[in-house]
Order: sequence, then structure tokens, then C-alpha cells
Amino acid sequence: MGAGKSAVAAAVGAATGARVIDTDAEMESRNGVSIRALFAELGEAEFRAREAATIRDILGEGSGRVIAFGGGAFLSESTRAACCAAGARTVYLYATPSVVAARLAAAGERDKRPLLAGADPEAVLARLFAERDSTYRLAELCVDTDGRGIASIADEVMSAW
Repeated sequence: MGAGKSAVAAAVGAATGARVIDTDAEMESRNGVSIRALFAELGEAEFRAREAATIRDILGEGSGRVIAFGGGAFLSESTRAACCAAGARTVYLYATPSVVAARLAAAGERDKRPLLAGADPEAVLARLFAERDSTYRLAELCVDTDGRGIASIADEVMSAW
């Protein structure tokens, strides 16, 4: 959340000609409501199950695409296994909680993030980072995005392969 997944995916797609799929946008399209509304309606457990199913569907459509997962998606063991089975290359973009909080505030995105609703964003982000970082580091490539522009991050991702 706020590390630059969607923007970096778009940059990599533009540079390589690959189709870009944002799983949050795909879920919104399939369900006809925003991620925030879907999360509120389903609760986190059912939301994550539906998210994992959407990702499996996308991975099953073939290769040659750049897929930007929603924050939290890579926590699912079944999603990680599906990525592996599909031969998908996985990238973890990370930033410190203070940087993510600033990015979300600057972009007016904080209130769109269900896990940040009605909370101290930096405290929630710090907790989520602590809980998720070790699992996210199972990705093939881990990229620190603090203080970096989208083009620089996309270049690092593309140069890894």
C-alpha cells in the first residue's frame, strides 16, 4: 500500500509493451463497487479469498503481463503458490511507513484504504509493515522505493530480468 505498485507496473508495461493488470481495478470491475466498499461488505477474510481467486484467474490467462497486486494479496500462501506455478516473477516494492503515509496523504488516497479508515495511518502502516515484511520478502526481487522516482524503480525491476 503506497509503495508504488500500480505506478511502477504501468511504467514497466509502457516500457515493455506488456499488458498491465491492477488486481484492485480488476476486482472493482468484476464486483461493480470500490475496493473500500467491497472490503466493508465482505470483511477482510472473504475479501482476501475473493482477491486470491481473482489473481488465480488472471494468472491462468497466460504470461506476458505485468500484474500489480493489491496490498495484502501476497500474504496468501495460495496466491504465492499460484504465482510459482504460473512462472510469474514476483517483486516486493517497499517503503518505510512514514514515506507511505506521506505518499498516501499527498495523493489523497488515505481515506480510500480500508485498513487505514479512522486510524492513525502511520501507526497502522508500521504495524502492517512489521507483520507483512517477512512474507513479502519471499518475492524474487525486493526493491526499496524510499526517495526514488517511478522510472528508477521500474528500471531496477526490468534490469533484474
